Amino acid sequence: MLDQAGVPNVIWGWLALGLHTADNGNREIEFVIADKKLDEAKRVLAAAGFTACTDTSCGELCEDRFPVEKMAVVFGTMDLATRGAAMGAAYSFDRYHPVPAVHYHVQGLPQWAPYELLSLHKQSAQLWWLPELKTDAPAPDDRNLTLTNSARLLTGNGRTAPFNGPGQYPMKVLLPWAFLEAVILLRCRDYGHMRDLHNLWRFKLMYFVPHDADVRDKLDPQFKPVWDALNQRLPAHVWNVHVPLGQLRRKLIAAGELPDIPTPNKAEKMPGGCEARDHSSGWPGGL
Repeated sequence: MLDQAGVPNVIWGWLALGLHTADNGNREIEFVIADKKLDEAKRVLAAAGFTACTDTSCGELCEDRFPVEKMAVVFGTMDLATRGAAMGAAYSFDRYHPVPAVHYHVQGLPQWAPYELLSLHKQSAQLWWLPELKTDAPAPDDRNLTLTNSARLLTGNGRTAPFNGPGQYPMKVLLPWAFLEAVILLRCRDYGHMRDLHNLWRFKLMYFVPHDADVRDKLDPQFKPVWDALNQRLPAHVWNVHVPLGQLRRKLIAAGELPDIPTPNKAEKMPGGCEARDHSSGWPGGL
């Protein structure tokens, strides 16, 4: 629907990660949309019967889907059987997530099972470094993008790629090394500002560790020290795995290549009933 309406888009999040590493059966389908086409995307989906969530208390408007404050209340009032399910939510791999520009609750619709959410992100919030997304198919030699049914995607070793079964529509997706670079950039952006998110990005980076040999030589050189540190390949004089990340982050800030993310005000009330938390100080590695 998005392609037919001329809305440039890229599949993103855990589904895209599953193509490159392992599928965890997450709850959310995510797309990155060209900023100027977001309103058009919403119109297309509304015309197709999707209802955007407008509930200002919706937990999806928090980076933490199960914040500590909620945990204390829920665990204090539940019986043991129900508490077990809540514990699963509290320690779910996708407990943390970037808040989308718009989201749709699709649980209960048979054609969407087992997914619960459809989320759209602005390109400027997730993939700002890419050229503006276009509707054209990626070129065969595009370094960053391909289609989900492309032979350029790596296969085996737990991956779900390629996505080319009967009736499976080919979508744009980042190539594995570009996805890895995107997550490193997001971690640089959010480190020290949004703790829930920078932990999420690190978690996603770790999914690539078993595939180190497939991606390392294809990374842009500026990202290799960060990746090597995560794989315990540190220079002899460096003991802290965060140092290369800090060095890259400072370089990107100096070059104006990271979006300006203001430090949250602790007292500021955020949508979704969550409170902004300031994590901007006290981090190792000179970040």
